[in-house]
Amino acid sequence: MRKIFIVVFIITIFSSSKCNKDETLLTFKLPEKTQVGANTFGFLLNTTVWTNYGQVCFITGGCHENLICNYHSTNELTINADRVLYKSGGLSTSESVYIYLDRSQPITIGKYTLGFNGNSTFFYVVPSSKEKQYYPTDSIPSFYLEITKLDTVNKIVSGGFYGKLFNYEFKQSSPNSNYILTMNEKDSILIKDGRFDLKYK
Repeated sequence: MRKIFIVVFIITIFSSSKCNKDETLLTFKLPEKTQVGANTFGFLLNTTVWTNYGQVCFITGGCHENLICNYHSTNELTINADRVLYKSGGLSTSESVYIYLDRSQPITIGKYTLGFNGNSTFFYVVPSSKEKQYYPTDSIPSFYLEITKLDTVNKIVSGGFYGKLFNYEFKQSSPNSNYILTMNEKDSILIKDGRFDLKYK
């Protein structure tokens, strides 16, 4: 599922906006750490605050929410957050965060390690900047997701996340081989103080 999502996301084409404001000058602040289903999401990207904002829209028509949470069959949780900024009527930046937790056992309150090749992962994508993609690495487990509340009656999931992500680039091992995502150890980012308090579908 994760690999399919990557391909779909990369080929997505965003439509232009009629808004002439410069949204790149906006400042963001981290939401409070709550457990009430406030539909909030945010983290520090190195030292910069990152929160969901704006809408992803398509040339073919339609837009989708900038924060979506799904909880499937007690053992699969997905969170998708987007930040889309416009400047002078055109797309300036578009970033997306995707969290995927898939377990053979039911998800419970607790701490989980996220990696690259496993069923559970976290990735941060900047498609408007040469489609850069950042993931945790499996060789040095260093990214964690913590669920602090899971209310299946009121459909609320809350928690936090933090760790180090590395840029993965599409490369060929030989001229005739397939392109595969390969980690660039010299290009990494830190995700700190992540938090979410969401109503899931």
